[in-house]
Amino acid sequence: MCITLFWAGRETTPKKLAEILEILNDGQWHLLAEIRKKMKLTDSQIKQIADFLREYSFVTLDDVGHKVKINEDVRKFLSQSAIQ
Repeated sequence: MCITLFWAGRETTPKKLAEILEILNDGQWHLLAEIRKKMKLTDSQIKQIADFLREYSFVTLDDVGHKVKINEDVRKFLSQSAIQ
């Protein structure tokens, strides 16, 4: 399965999504602004990515606090995959 998100003629590859999940892999809440800054994304790009990850149950979003947290099942899966 190939996942590509588009906005303004640019694309996000699975590599970008993997980088964001790696940031979230500590299981803590992260501010979307922090991730946006680390990944050098625009506000609309980080919102689109966060919405995508939420839609497919990779993360939980706190829309009020503008925070995101990886879902525990996804974190465990990624941790197991990294070990093998």
